[in-house]
Amino acid sequence: MTLSPADVALADEQDTERSRAAFPWWGWLLAAVLLFAASVLGVRLAPPGSQVAIWWPAAGLAVLLVLLVRRRSERAVALGVIFVATALANAVAGRPLLVSSAFGLANTVEVLVVVAILVRAGGPGFRLRDLDSALRFTAAVLAGALAIGVLAAAAVVVFEGGSFVATAAFVAASHAAAVFMIAPFALLPPAIPVRATVLEMVAQAVVLAVVIVAVFHPATDLPLAFLPYPVLSWAAFRFPIRIAVTETLLASMAILALTIAGGGPFDRSTPDFTQRAALGEIFLVTFAGFAIVLAAAQYDLRSTTRQLQATTRLLSGSLVEASVGLLIGERSKAGELRVIWRNPTAAALLPRENARRWEGSSPTRPGRRSPMGPLSRWAASRARSRWRRTASRTSRTASPCSSWM
Repeated sequence: MTLSPADVALADEQDTERSRAAFPWWGWLLAAVLLFAASVLGVRLAPPGSQVAIWWPAAGLAVLLVLLVRRRSERAVALGVIFVATALANAVAGRPLLVSSAFGLANTVEVLVVVAILVRAGGPGFRLRDLDSALRFTAAVLAGALAIGVLAAAAVVVFEGGSFVATAAFVAASHAAAVFMIAPFALLPPAIPVRATVLEMVAQAVVLAVVIVAVFHPATDLPLAFLPYPVLSWAAFRFPIRIAVTETLLASMAILALTIAGGGPFDRSTPDFTQRAALGEIFLVTFAGFAIVLAAAQYDLRSTTRQLQATTRLLSGSLVEASVGLLIGERSKAGELRVIWRNPTAAALLPRENARRWEGSSPTRPGRRSPMGPLSRWAASRARSRWRRTASRTSRTASPCSSWM
């Protein structure tokens, strides 16, 4: 663990307090409304003649809800809310009841798979604190996307007679992108100060917006989808992880909107709208996953640096404030010993004149003077004189007690 013990203890204590606190009633109401609205929006985003949505934001919101609920009993209730909200939204949007129920069950299984992997990997307090946790989160998202892809494709094949492979790939990409974009907000670690200023953050956001508009504008037909990655890396390396995650969500939504409007390099790659949307979803998966992994790795580096700085201050403080005289010397080619560092106790013991240089005969080379000979004799004599003064004061203080005894 790269966090300091105090940070880890504080984070664990906060997780324990949240696990004991019940999820508020208004939180359940808000979650149900958001899941229903996001599911309806996802159905509306389905291409003409397709049962599969281009983007399914309810997947990210569902994983976010279950991760925010800390009690095991309440997580079961959250899974029930997810099933009812998504199934009801599909039914209201005009899909058959059996298809809606199958999609609701598939969404619930996806959330269960993602949360189970995360809880098993890091317990209830799983956080995006380092590269390892980011890779585990990525594996959990991909496993959940695989589960929803297989289940949704099976439902489409059984009830609608659609293609299994195409449906599974499309559903997996749309759900994985949503989870990568939304779920990390429930896994943010304790904040760590950064050196980046507000002006730098604003400048980076402007540059990223300009790049996204230039690359994904409907008037652009050049294959420049790689350009946003370096600008996003700027945020991941320099800014707090909360800023990087928020910017990833907003940038991904902007890219998705421009792609749906007919812009970007994916619009020219194939004439089929479903294939273009699938390529855009795969791009969003790599885009958001790339940002999460980089931001978590940079958080680990910042945490390690702070821990090393704290350890250095602790060690240097113990040496500087030690009651034992400590010094560091460097011997020159001329046989001199020069003090390059000393603590206050050593400074009080050293002589005032030539305090940083001594000359003497060397015990290892006959005929040469040791640089430590006069120093050691002087230090020993001064220590003996201090001991004698202390002993005399102690004997004078103790003498009345001795005669009384």
